[in-house]
Amino acid sequence: MKKLLLFTLLFYFSPTFSQVGCYDFNKRGKINLKDIFSPSRIGCYDFNHNRHNRIGALKVGFGILPMMMRDVDDLPIRMYMIEMDYGDWGGGMQADARYGSTYITRNYLKYMPPVSIDTRFYGFVKPLKNKNISLGGYAQLNSTNMWVDGWALGGYTRYSKDWQWFGIFSQLTLPLVHRERKAVSLNSTSARTYVSGIPVTQSNIKRTRPSEFRFTVGVYLRWVHMIYPIK
Repeated sequence: MKKLLLFTLLFYFSPTFSQVGCYDFNKRGKINLKDIFSPSRIGCYDFNHNRHNRIGALKVGFGILPMMMRDVDDLPIRMYMIEMDYGDWGGGMQADARYGSTYITRNYLKYMPPVSIDTRFYGFVKPLKNKNISLGGYAQLNSTNMWVDGWALGGYTRYSKDWQWFGIFSQLTLPLVHRERKAVSLNSTSARTYVSGIPVTQSNIKRTRPSEFRFTVGVYLRWVHMIYPIK
């Protein structure tokens, strides 16, 4: 029982012990270069100046695509997002989702899931003094009735306006290259590759999405946290 209690106390206070020599409270002296790479200082935050240098936030949001409110199957498109913003950079995931019957369920497999999602993973930086503007890149995986039928790589730009607990944004995704395939029967598919939205391979299939150039406007909630400089 004593050994168990001792182990519990050591486990509880180990984070405190690991921070010994980490902070220089109330000291104004310069930090030596050799100290920057010292194991005892890796990941240590600098509270000497008693102020944060950036504001970050967890963002959870919702958007619409006003230029293409519906896909070619006449299903409304809604965008959902979750991301981490670290002040000057960040990243996250977005999903352009549709719900309902598509050409697959109407013609081939009526028991397929009614959900279709284009999932986009992205990262961004804020290179300008105006931190409302973000520039980044993304990789996207497309699906119709959860059957993977394409992918896209490209860049995006966003303008956002933040308040304490929420924000609004407008965003444009610009595909560099993407590939789309479509089921033409139960045992056959046809595919086409695009560069900057222009087809570079021949195919007689019709688009399953109006475009990979997507303009989105939306709103998000913010859970703010302060970011301190790392010594």
